[in-house]
Amino acid sequence: MSTADAALSRPQTKGQAKARAKAQEGGFPWLALLPLALIPVFGTSVEGLQRILLTVQFVFFFLGVRRPVWILAALMVSELTIANYMYEFGSFRISNRLILTMASIPVVLPHVVQRPDLGPRTRSMLLAALGFFLVATFANFIAADAGYVFKFSRFLVTGLIALVLAPAVVYSRDDLRDLSLVVLVISTVSVFVAVLQHYSQFTDVPLYQAVPHAGLEGDNFESWGGRSLGLAENPIYITNALLFFAMFLLGVVLLGNLEPRLRLLFTAILLMTVAALFFSYTRSWVYSAGVALLAMVLVYRGRYSRELWLLVILAGGAFFYYSDLQSNRYTQGASSDSSAATRPVLWEAGLNIALDNPILGVGHNRFLELSPEYASKIDPSLLERQDAGSALGRYQPHNDYLNVWLSFGTGALVLYLALFVLSIKNYLEVFFKTSEPLLKGLALGGLGALLAFGVNSGFHNLFDSTLTVWLLAGFSLALTKLVMADPSRRRRLGVRG
Repeated sequence: MSTADAALSRPQTKGQAKARAKAQEGGFPWLALLPLALIPVFGTSVEGLQRILLTVQFVFFFLGVRRPVWILAALMVSELTIANYMYEFGSFRISNRLILTMASIPVVLPHVVQRPDLGPRTRSMLLAALGFFLVATFANFIAADAGYVFKFSRFLVTGLIALVLAPAVVYSRDDLRDLSLVVLVISTVSVFVAVLQHYSQFTDVPLYQAVPHAGLEGDNFESWGGRSLGLAENPIYITNALLFFAMFLLGVVLLGNLEPRLRLLFTAILLMTVAALFFSYTRSWVYSAGVALLAMVLVYRGRYSRELWLLVILAGGAFFYYSDLQSNRYTQGASSDSSAATRPVLWEAGLNIALDNPILGVGHNRFLELSPEYASKIDPSLLERQDAGSALGRYQPHNDYLNVWLSFGTGALVLYLALFVLSIKNYLEVFFKTSEPLLKGLALGGLGALLAFGVNSGFHNLFDSTLTVWLLAGFSLALTKLVMADPSRRRRLGVRG
């Protein structure tokens, strides 16, 4: 075992080094991922799939008692699959991710106390995140009852813990490598399931019966009209998860200094991921991936830069040609699709609410109540198109930036955007500063993943239903923690350059 396996961000005592070495003796815990092999047998129902995925999370959390990075792995399994799974205790409901994050505190706290250095860029990020939490909580306190204030505060606390968890438990390059391997395996399984779900429609034997109908009650493969779900709860969440995965994987393929066979394997998985995204028939991923790829191409100056430009151009052309040929959901606009027609109506109502309440907003979750009152301020032609006016009072704003603005006010929106700006700065700084191939690839992928999420969340309600933005901010801190350390400490962490 290399010295990097036992190295920490601060000098260790002999006993601490011995304990850490012992914790990592077993290598990667493939046993934790073994339940995934049972999906074709027990994952044919929502309940069966949930039990399998919860088992994987539980095993990783248990392993995290000795090596805390596995706690973050458990949270990533949740985020990439059943992100909004709820436990019910009578009339009381609590999310699985809240239990994971709160339970991580007593496990991780001793490590943080012994090694409190979370990296040189954590202070500014935490100030922005805490400021957002305080402003949002105060705005809710003014506009909502105490019960809802507490309920939504639990979600924000979960996000704050997720943000801190990454720099707190990532001690070395090997921690990042092992965490990336967990994301790779979980996402690859989800990709295979999504592809099987799609092709099951064209066979006499319903193949999707042999893979999970993922999601909450009433949300399954059939109810979504054949749009692939993978291991996620619905087609929107699978695009969020797979965009996250695809951008990081692309960064590693381009810069990860992989063996030729491994690079070929990862490229094949990447192409299958694109197919799974396509079969979700969620239009927003196309714009999200386009913006992310454009940024990555502009930043990347490596060996395959010309090929990457050519690939992006060819892929875009092939996508639009095939979609037009098939006349599928990607070719439908506001004039022919009700989902597309409702968004301008929801966005205009949200903008008007935000402009009328710019200081503290109206509180979270009041859009449904207030939006019908703004119908008179919306262009009648938009309301009549595909009966889009009926969306008011039924749907959330489908735009995270408007949602934050109208819910908590202008100050909260500025602080929320600050999380993106600081994270982008961190990924770029790591990319240009390090010469370590894996870290450079992850930094490029992180930049793409963050931009993809930023665009995707402009079409959906992801901020208040996922932890993606908090985890991406946390990963940026983990990378800067490794790369911005002094030279002697970087050598102990196994990081070059």
